[in-house]
Amino acid sequence: RFSKYITIRRKSELAMQLNLSERQI
Repeated sequence: RFSKYITIRRKSELAMQLNLSERQI
């Protein structure tokens, strides 16, 4: 179903946000 796809997308988005925050610091 879509649940798997959504979870993967959410994980990727979170990872990107973490990378951005880490770079800013």
